[in-house]
Amino acid sequence: MPFVYGVTQPELNYKADNLDVRVKLTDNLVYDGKRHSMIITLVNRGNRAMDMRKVEMYFHSLYMVEPDYLPDPGGYQLADYHVRLDHIKGMLFRMKFLRRFGIMMPNDPKEIKLTVQDWGVSKTDVPNNWYLVAKGLDAKPILSTTVEDQSFVEDFVDPNQYKRYRNDQYSPFSPLARFDHIKGDDLGPAISRYTVIPTPKEVMYDTANPVVIDDTWVISTPPALLNEAHLLRDKLGLKVVDAPVATNAIILEIGNTGYNDKDSYVIKTFDCADVISIKGGSSSGVFYGAQTLISLLTDNGTISLGRLPGMVIIDEPRFEYRGVHLDVARNFHPKETVNDLIDTMAHYKLNKLHLHLSDDEAWRLEIPKLPELTSVAGRRCHDLKETSCILPQLGSGPLPLPPGSGYYKREDYRDILRHAAKNHVEIIPEFQMPSHAHAAIKAMEERFRRTNDIDHLLTDLDDKSEYMSVQMFDDDAMNPCIESTYNFVKVVINTIKNMHIGITPLEVFNLGGEAVPEGAWVNSTACRKAFPNVAPEDLPVYAKAYFMSRLAKMVIIDEGLRIAGYEDAFFLNGEPLPGGSDNLLVYPYQNVWEWGLANRAYKLANAGYPVVMSPVTHLSFDHPYEPDPNEPGFYWASRYLDTQKVFSLRPEHLYNNIDVKRSGEPLTRLDVCGVNDVNCDPLRAPNNIKGLQSFGWTEIIKDKDTLQSMLFPRMLALAERAWHKEPWENTTVTPERDYEMFANKVGYRELPKLDRDQVKYRIPMPGVSVATNNNRDFQINMKAEFPNLQLQYSSDGGATWTDYTRPFIISDVNKMYLLRTLSTDGLRSSRVASFAINDIIGQKK
Repeated sequence: MPFVYGVTQPELNYKADNLDVRVKLTDNLVYDGKRHSMIITLVNRGNRAMDMRKVEMYFHSLYMVEPDYLPDPGGYQLADYHVRLDHIKGMLFRMKFLRRFGIMMPNDPKEIKLTVQDWGVSKTDVPNNWYLVAKGLDAKPILSTTVEDQSFVEDFVDPNQYKRYRNDQYSPFSPLARFDHIKGDDLGPAISRYTVIPTPKEVMYDTANPVVIDDTWVISTPPALLNEAHLLRDKLGLKVVDAPVATNAIILEIGNTGYNDKDSYVIKTFDCADVISIKGGSSSGVFYGAQTLISLLTDNGTISLGRLPGMVIIDEPRFEYRGVHLDVARNFHPKETVNDLIDTMAHYKLNKLHLHLSDDEAWRLEIPKLPELTSVAGRRCHDLKETSCILPQLGSGPLPLPPGSGYYKREDYRDILRHAAKNHVEIIPEFQMPSHAHAAIKAMEERFRRTNDIDHLLTDLDDKSEYMSVQMFDDDAMNPCIESTYNFVKVVINTIKNMHIGITPLEVFNLGGEAVPEGAWVNSTACRKAFPNVAPEDLPVYAKAYFMSRLAKMVIIDEGLRIAGYEDAFFLNGEPLPGGSDNLLVYPYQNVWEWGLANRAYKLANAGYPVVMSPVTHLSFDHPYEPDPNEPGFYWASRYLDTQKVFSLRPEHLYNNIDVKRSGEPLTRLDVCGVNDVNCDPLRAPNNIKGLQSFGWTEIIKDKDTLQSMLFPRMLALAERAWHKEPWENTTVTPERDYEMFANKVGYRELPKLDRDQVKYRIPMPGVSVATNNNRDFQINMKAEFPNLQLQYSSDGGATWTDYTRPFIISDVNKMYLLRTLSTDGLRSSRVASFAINDIIGQKK
């Protein structure tokens, strides 16, 4: 048994298994949101003493710990608590226990109080999977922190804990507040029968002349539409034939739909011959027509043949680009999860999947010529030198396990491409550059050490620049001033192009292009040689512009592709770079109203850039659904983002969306745009608005169930806005009546489909209203955002549950009731809410 400085592996394991870690985020308001305080309580739950003096504890923080003192190469000693802190890299920190920390006796708690940058108002602000390290031994996860429900983080019960700053308008929804927040009523299942999401452009029903589909029907198709025919065959169970059929048939064809859009389609029924015709502007149009027919034949989640009214549906999409962004770099999601997402996207006529395949924390695609990109950068583990893996981030723990570790092999990626092509979804691969590139940089440095390959290095070996990115990396910017960077990019592009061959050609290469940290490259010898007349402090701006011009030539001219990126990539000194053209594609996202950058989207469009609207205030699906510490999600753009807000987006009238600051304080258009809209450029080139895309960043999304709950049902509202335009978008009127109808369609028609397909959408919590006539008995009404979900209440602490069918009476004002919502199949439930009448009376006061 190895013995190292008095610590053996079994002893380290014992400490990790018996050290109880509790974290309490205590106060944001004393610092007015610029800092927050955290108390870490360590308790020895074992039956013998623990000597922690030769043990180090590693943990993650989304923000800098002790920001007045760190980062510092010498660390920072908290004398009052006898520990020393070090910032290691990114979100990874180390705590060393000093001699006077002493011995931890059983059940004797030790508290350590820290100050952390910015605010902390959510349990997911504290990443899990902390771990212990001792010299020469294997790192060991601390068992009490390995829970995925964040139960080692204490509840937030005080406004100082759940408010970010003193003027924060948000508090967790009480059941009463949630009831008031839910707009619209249950209109019953009949109101949404024969409705489709997204809403078709023109629909005419003739109930007097129905068609009846039975199992004698066939699907008649030309060979070019076999893929679309097979979709109907698999869903409806009908035979496919490639010959003309005069009756009892669904006939597929490509032809004139009355619209020029290739995704347009027309569905017509002919009752005299019992025929349904689906005509598309192309195969994709036929595919979307088939999806509409499948929706019409689905009731309460079940697809069945039977009677349909006579109909004429003439439809085309509002936007050509209807996209979903999925980050698989921060946390990896396997190809099966991606393919399931593609299936659901296709049903709702979403057609672009933007795969974020690299970032500081990992590289996720096999590049055979540069194997270190996956053998090193595709893994996260405890290796301080980062020669075998990237350091743990975001609670990934010390071992190289999913979801921190993982990557797509070449055939995995091609399988995703095949599945996407079948569903008319384009895969847009993204590799972040030149910033957010820590993982790739470390992989190429290790390749250089192993093979002396200097031709693919991403760093100038003489660069002594000091900087810190938002994610707290000091080495995440590829150097634009060395030729090896462009050799690297060329290998990546050529590899990706080759992977697409034989399936669907690569059309767009996305380089990300987010802001470069201030100070990057200022002491790079190569950059000073490349820009001898530029002041060092201006090097990041000029070097990045040079990088963009080189990449544009490489991607557009040399490779014949379009180049895409976030808005940062295409701005210089506050204005779009010259040269906007159809060869480019931009995702403007920074519309947080008080930042004054919302006009960038229209500036880009007016400058000739094709723009995909991605406003973070409405399309960040990594944000919480409610302003509650127990709701997972980041909240940097808005405190919460519910489905109604996604539905209410006006992408072609962006300034009509102005509502509140991040604090929740009301904003007017005058506040943001100034007199005569001086700060809000008008949209002069509406044809350059090409579509919508949501963001699915995965810092806190580690598994398929969480991913699906964060995407759905918000993605249904995205699909509605990307495909269908409403007249109210030209106004600032809140579309409450339209959302009421949408919510009914979601509840009665779409959630049962998602349950059938085992999509774990978020189940909304119920709200309550209280009425009384005599101040003795209280009538309780319950409601959830989406009708057709079973509501339940419990008066015995959850031991038994009663289905809510009508208002019920409470007489005991002190008795605590629990509330929850069930999925349409009854197999899952929402988070549980609680209330007592006296609590509600207090809230009203």
